[in-house]
Amino acid sequence: MKRVILTVIAFLVLHSTSYSSFLIDRIVAVVGRDVITWSELYKSMEFEFSDKLQGLSPEKRREFLKQYEKEYLERLIDMKVQLKEAERLNISVSKEEVDRAIEQIRNKYGLSPEQFEEAIRAQGLSIDEYRDKLSEQILLNKIQSYKISPEVFVSDKEIDEYIMKNQDKFNIERGYRFRQILLRVKDEQEKALAEEVSKKVMERLREGVPFDRATEGFIKAPDVFTGKESLFVSDKDLAGQLKDVLDSMREGQYSEPFWTERGLVILYLEERVDLKDSVRDIARERLKQARFQRKLKDWIRALRSKYFIEIKL
Repeated sequence: MKRVILTVIAFLVLHSTSYSSFLIDRIVAVVGRDVITWSELYKSMEFEFSDKLQGLSPEKRREFLKQYEKEYLERLIDMKVQLKEAERLNISVSKEEVDRAIEQIRNKYGLSPEQFEEAIRAQGLSIDEYRDKLSEQILLNKIQSYKISPEVFVSDKEIDEYIMKNQDKFNIERGYRFRQILLRVKDEQEKALAEEVSKKVMERLREGVPFDRATEGFIKAPDVFTGKESLFVSDKDLAGQLKDVLDSMREGQYSEPFWTERGLVILYLEERVDLKDSVRDIARERLKQARFQRKLKDWIRALRSKYFIEIKL
């Protein structure tokens, strides 16, 4: 859903007035009682190749796009037959669904309602036109989910076989997500100071001070690095003392200070990650996506056979 919605906003906000709007429009395809016009076809292609078309003259734009006319006309026909099927099945999109989608888009781009409407109108589009286009895209997603998703099932056996055939892509089994406090030292004097600071840090941690704030306020301290973001390391990349410390820790636990070649370290283990489960999730999703696309293609082919389709391109 998110990908579809972002595509629509990109089209409506980025699409500029095209040379095609100044030419006489004509019908390029008939789908049942509906038609697809030349301008409709070219608008879809102009969005797809917006970067490559930038700066080209009208003649050069048409020369470039002409090679893709037939491919993109087929796409529009596919869209039309799906929308017709949604109508036949009484599948629709409510005003509230469109409102929610618009809110997601505004939040994504950090736009206020006024800024959002201004961006739409600046391109010569009315809000109603935008809402209609967005509603159409949501409807396509709904009809595909309704007709295809229930038929997409992947068994555990298929997942196992997929992982077996692609072992080079799934070679991580375990890992750790953690944060660290590192007290770097240059000499013996700073080493003693680091030991002193680490004791105060540990006192704060035991008092419940958050890990990423435990080193705040030290006026006299060695070079301190406090990890504000999580680090991830796979089990196969771990060795020596770091591996021993992480192996001995529970999730949500911080370690006692220990010395490494980089300095004095305190760790906080956020979670142990069993990547076997993650690998299976990835494999399942890849198989489902591939199966979904195959079934979608077959379904659209069957839909097209139900309608009179005439291409006039």
